[in-house]
Amino acid sequence: MKYLPDPTCVLLAPRRVEEIADHLLRDKLVGALATRFDTTAAGARQILPQVLESWGRVQILNDGDTIRASAFSKMRDDSRDATYVRYETLVDINARHPRRLVVLQKRTFYGQLQHLVVLRLTPCARLAIKEPTTIILAAIRSCVVESSHSDLDIHFYPQGAAGVGSLDVVDVTCVQCLIGRVPDGSQWAIIDRSGMLSRAVYAEEPE
Repeated sequence: MKYLPDPTCVLLAPRRVEEIADHLLRDKLVGALATRFDTTAAGARQILPQVLESWGRVQILNDGDTIRASAFSKMRDDSRDATYVRYETLVDINARHPRRLVVLQKRTFYGQLQHLVVLRLTPCARLAIKEPTTIILAAIRSCVVESSHSDLDIHFYPQGAAGVGSLDVVDVTCVQCLIGRVPDGSQWAIIDRSGMLSRAVYAEEPE
């Protein structure tokens, strides 16, 4: 089974449909919808489907990687784990200063892809959703990178709980590629195999 909802990727089996039991995931999905549609959390909850459609793999088209969602995969703790990715998203560098203007800057992150979620939204005049809309989101548990070797594009994060960061929910197009991991003492070394060749491009919306 496969699903091709986006020109950049294809979702691959397994697939399952179930109620959202994970409260943290639900809250993160609400936050992602609130940001996308510039609404409140209450407004986002109203359009969030009660049933969650999840997929086990995503293949990036044009000779890209096939990446697995850890929610469908057996746990592995080695360098052959095909759930770890590089992803890029826009971050407000003034987020800690609410009185300052929003200044968005593209940042690169690394983490484990945990869920691939398809949200099928019904029309909502209040949020300017004029027709049925499908959104594909990736829930990624970030790695806490503590140091990097910029020349070699190698990054290090602690093994165990100290290396586990926040759960980020981003558009699936933010996911760039698989990464390799090599144990290095008490750390994991992230090997970004694509280097600078694969980076997300963001187009500013006309005002």
